[in-house]
Order: sequence, then structure tokens, then C-alpha cells
Amino acid sequence: MAFEQVNTTVLSINDVSTSFRDNSSSFGYFVSDDNPAQISRVNLNTFAETATLTLSIATPNTSFIDNASSFAYIASDGGQTRISRVNLNTFAETSTITLNTTLNTAYSSFRDNSSSFGYIVGQRAGGNIITRVNLNTFAETSTLRLRILSIPFSSMIDSTSSNAYVTSAGDPGRLSQVNLSTFTETSTLVLSIIAPRHAFIDTNSEFIYVTDDSTTSTMSRIRLSNFSESGTVQLSISSPYTSKVDSTSSFAYLASQDSPSILLKIFLPAFQTSSIPVSTLPSDPTFPSATFPTSVLFPTPSVTAFETGSITISANLPLTSLIDGASSFTYFDSNASPEIISKVQID
Repeated sequence: MAFEQVNTTVLSINDVSTSFRDNSSSFGYFVSDDNPAQISRVNLNTFAETATLTLSIATPNTSFIDNASSFAYIASDGGQTRISRVNLNTFAETSTITLNTTLNTAYSSFRDNSSSFGYIVGQRAGGNIITRVNLNTFAETSTLRLRILSIPFSSMIDSTSSNAYVTSAGDPGRLSQVNLSTFTETSTLVLSIIAPRHAFIDTNSEFIYVTDDSTTSTMSRIRLSNFSESGTVQLSISSPYTSKVDSTSSFAYLASQDSPSILLKIFLPAFQTSSIPVSTLPSDPTFPSATFPTSVLFPTPSVTAFETGSITISANLPLTSLIDGASSFTYFDSNASPEIISKVQID
């Protein structure tokens, strides 16, 4: 089978900003950045929109799904952040809550499958905030102010531990480690890249990969076992804002912020080590708790082995994506009105 775009479909909603996949069914869900927001339900087997739902919240940036209960949670953007709870079995909005902490923007979110909690990561004056929500009672339980100050575009959870990670798009970029059991920030790592925009964790929870927002994006790899940066590589695409890792293989797929977008296929194990020195970063008296690399030997992976293919897809400036690893397809939005979804065969 080939690595190629196989189809597109036009939705009845505009400007998709976030999406999620229901692993218990054949449906994917795409959420519009509208006021009010709308959700489009797409049957991934037939690649057809089957229904839409109008929510009572506005302009969401982030969402997550609780596969155990078939509920999805979508967070509004700006001002007093509201979270919409949607029953995917009935495809109906069942309730909303308003967070006690005012966020300028809710940038990202994640679900802790080992507990009953979901987390919303946002920014407000004076710092970044993680809000913990009990999904059983659908109530905000606590908040944590992070030491990282710049925009937290990405967050993720290590499913093999109780740790979560949040990026900070500063100069230099930083990565914060949060222990969810104690709900405390335990460490921060200063990266060798500037303005991290996107990040993902591999399926073995061994590494996090962080990309910057530039015309030729640089990828940084962070080893989770000792929370250290273990390498960087320059990619052949610009500013990926979305990616997906195939849990059935060792490949990841990153979509560039281009029009049309370039979809890059990378083989994660090819990020191999050959030592070269890198410049020492200066100390930061305003951030004394940060971990800075001082004398680091970074790997220089073979781009030929690492980047195994790239294709041009119909999506323009994609912000979000889905993957259906079982059937070997990924789906990317076009940030358009009306919204166009590209379907790509990945294996």
C-alpha cells in the first residue's frame, strides 16, 4: 500500500480547530472555531458526515474524549473558560461548567485514563495554569500555576507514569514536568530550540518530540527516563502544528503550516546518535529552577532514514488531525470555510 492522499470530504461546518477519535466506534469528530461552536460527526469507514451538533460554547481550541464513558469535553477559548460535555452515544450536549480561573486562552488539554480527571492547560496574566476537572462529578477541583510563562501550545500525558508535560513557547523553549498524583510541577527543562509550537509522545513513552515554529522546523527529542534533551534535527517542512503517531508502528506524521500542506512521514527509531557538541545555553537568573544543558553531545540523525517520505495534501494550514491506525488512515483539517478534511493512507 502507498503513502498517499486518497480522498477529501466537505463538512457542513467551518474552520475546524480541534478534533478527536472515538475508539469504540467508527466515528471521528471535528469541532469548529465558531460562535457558537459546532461538532461534525464523520463515519470514518464511509468518510461521510453523518450529523452535526451546535454547542453552547464559543471558539474552542482544545478537546479530549473519555473513551470509557463515551463523553467528550470541549473547552472554549478566551475570557471565562467554559467546558462543554457531550454524550457521544446520543450525540447531545448534556451540560457545561464555567471554570473559576479566568484564562486568556485554553490552549490544550488531556485525559488521565488512570483516574477520573481531565486537565485544561491555558494562559492568563502572570503565568500558565493547569485546571483539574473531576469527570465523574464534572466539577473543577483544583488549579496549578506553572513556572513556565510563555504560551503552552502543547500538553501530553505519559501513560506509563503519573507525569504530564507542557511546552512553553519562549526563547529558549521550555518543557515542564508535572506529577499528577501530587499535582505539582516537579521539574522544568530548557530546550535548545526557540518557540516550541507542537509536541507529541511516542507510543512507548520513551521520548517526547518537540518542534519549533519556523520556516524550516527543528525537532528536539527529550528522553523521559532522565528528563533530558537527547538530540535535535532539522526537518524538511515548516512549522508543523499537528501530528499523529501510529501506535501499530514506529512512524509519525507531521503536517506543515503551508497551503497546500506537506505531510511528512518520519521513522522515530532512526533518530540515532552520533556525537557533536552544541553551544552552552546561558544561565537564567529569572528561572533558577530550570534544568539547563551545559555540555551536551547531540545526535545528528540521518534525515534520509528518519524522513521516509513526504506528500502534498489538499489541506491548507492544518491545525488538527485524527488517526485510525487499525485501518491505516489519517485525517487532516484545512482550516477552511466550509471545512475540507483530507484522508491519507499511511501504510
